[in-house]
Amino acid sequence: MKNIIGVYETPQETIAAIEGLLTKGYDSDDISVVTSRRDTDYLESRTGTEVNQAIDAHEGDSESFFDKLKDYFTMDDTAAHSKALSDLDITTDEIDKYQEDLDDGKLLVAVDTDADVNTPIDISGGFSSTNEMADYTTKEEKTMPLREEQLKVGKEDVQTGEVEIGKEVKTEQRDMDIPVRHDEIYVERRPVDENTTDASPVNDSETVRVPIVEEKLEVTKKPVVTDEVVVGKRTVEENEHISETVKKEEPRLNKEGKVDGLDDDPLNNK
Repeated sequence: MKNIIGVYETPQETIAAIEGLLTKGYDSDDISVVTSRRDTDYLESRTGTEVNQAIDAHEGDSESFFDKLKDYFTMDDTAAHSKALSDLDITTDEIDKYQEDLDDGKLLVAVDTDADVNTPIDISGGFSSTNEMADYTTKEEKTMPLREEQLKVGKEDVQTGEVEIGKEVKTEQRDMDIPVRHDEIYVERRPVDENTTDASPVNDSETVRVPIVEEKLEVTKKPVVTDEVVVGKRTVEENEHISETVKKEEPRLNKEGKVDGLDDDPLNNK
C-alpha cells in the first residue's frame, strides 16, 4: 500500500522532497508521483521516480476517481473497485482534496508503506517530525532578477542652416592708355633744279589736296569667365557630451532572528 505524504506546487519542490526521502533510505522504486501536469520528464530523469498521470474525475468514465485512486495506491491489479476505502487509510474529504490539488496542477508524492527503512512515516500526510519536513526545502532556490537602466542614444539629422550663392553686378572705373595715330600737315618750300624739270604754263588755277587721317578709338565690351565659385559640404565628426541619470537595482538582504550561514552579507561581497 502507498500513502500520500505531501502535495507540492512545482516539479522543483517535488524533486527536493524526493531527494529528502532518498536521504532517509527510501529507494526510488518506493516513491511515486501523481500529477495532471505534462512537464515531468525532468523530474523523472532527475530522481528516477515513477510519475503517473492523474485521472480526471470529470471525464465521465464510469469508474469513479475513488476507485481508480484506490487501485493505484493499493497496487492491487485484481482488487475490485468496490473494495472498502478504509484500505487506503484516507477519508472521502481527503480524496476530494487530492482531486482539487490535481486539478490545480499540483504534484502528489506517495511512498510504499512496506519499504524497508528506519524512518517512520506519518500516514496523515508527512514525516513524523518537523525537522524531517524541513529537509524537503533545503535545496529549494528562488531567483530575483536585478535590472538596471542603460542609456540608448539615437541620432537624427536636423537642418540647422543653409548656404545660398548668388551674384550681384558692381561697376568700376577702368583706365587704359591706348596709342593712336593721326596725320599732321607740314608745308615746306624747296628749291628745284630748273634744268631737270619741264615747266608748264603759268596758271593760278592749279591746286593740291592732301587728306588728313587720324585713328579714332572704338570701345566694345566682351564678357569673359575669369573665376568660378564651387559650393560643397563635408561631414565633420566631433564628440558631444551627454549626461543623464539612470537607475540600477541592487540586492538588499534583510535578516530577522537567527539565520545560520549569513553572518556576512554575501550580496555585497563583490
